[in-house]
Amino acid sequence: MNKLKELSKFLICTDCRSNLKYLKKTIHCQTCGRKFRIKNGIINLLPKHFAYKNPYEWVRIKKDDDHYTLDTIEKIFETFRDKHEEKNDMLELVSKYDMNIFGNVLCLGAGICVLPISVKMLFPPSKLFVVDIAQNILEIGKKLSELFEVSPKFFINASVESLPFKKNTFDFVISSSLLHHTDIDVSFENIYRVLKRGGLYITLQEPTCADITKRFYKFYFKTGFEKSKKAGVKRDVFSPKRIFGSLKQAGFKNIIIEKYKNPRYISKGVFTYYAYYSFLKIIPFLIVRNFFPSKVRIIAKK
Repeated sequence: MNKLKELSKFLICTDCRSNLKYLKKTIHCQTCGRKFRIKNGIINLLPKHFAYKNPYEWVRIKKDDDHYTLDTIEKIFETFRDKHEEKNDMLELVSKYDMNIFGNVLCLGAGICVLPISVKMLFPPSKLFVVDIAQNILEIGKKLSELFEVSPKFFINASVESLPFKKNTFDFVISSSLLHHTDIDVSFENIYRVLKRGGLYITLQEPTCADITKRFYKFYFKTGFEKSKKAGVKRDVFSPKRIFGSLKQAGFKNIIIEKYKNPRYISKGVFTYYAYYSFLKIIPFLIVRNFFPSKVRIIAKK
């Protein structure tokens, strides 16, 4: 079956919320008449108000990073082939909770597709739908997944705050380090809607910060917050308590929020990194967990 035709069965219009239809090698909405652009095998399903003037297009993968481009894709491949952090993190999680990821799997904020590549390596039968808000980054991810020979099924340019999928479509929704770039209340409502009953939402490496130290966190990363604002990219940091409350409000149950034992915020190789960790070593872990910036992984069931 044609991939676009197969994909259209899962989609709704991000403007009028009507079902989409495949016709003459395009996907369009019969209600509002909008036709959705397809470029390099990636369909643009962003809402109309920023579909063609995407403020996220120029955003780099890392600050001051200009080597993650289509021209240097082989270098990226070599880097992630030897050091696969997301794969190890996912493997640890599924082993701990005896999980098997199967069926339709939606990967949000996929970027250059390191997380979906990891999932596909661990669970080859899964049907992966890859979503990111930046078309240019998805193109890099598409090429990278081809080098790993574990290409996801579909690549979609879309926003987590306006997911273009029908209700009860996915068995799993996964993400990594995404929520702090979104309105979490709107995002969790969308994720809950597209999950099947009993489906799981899993996120890895999500930065968090206790409310009491949030002002310090934003001051320390002032430059990053200013760059994000200038680019039109949302950026915030939420406490585990805030995330838990938002998940519960969206309808999720059996919510697990685990903090990593080693908070990871300050870049390796600089003095402040070692000073920060040396400082944390002399403080009881319970205090570190509740007051200092840390990353979490989340599991929530519909």
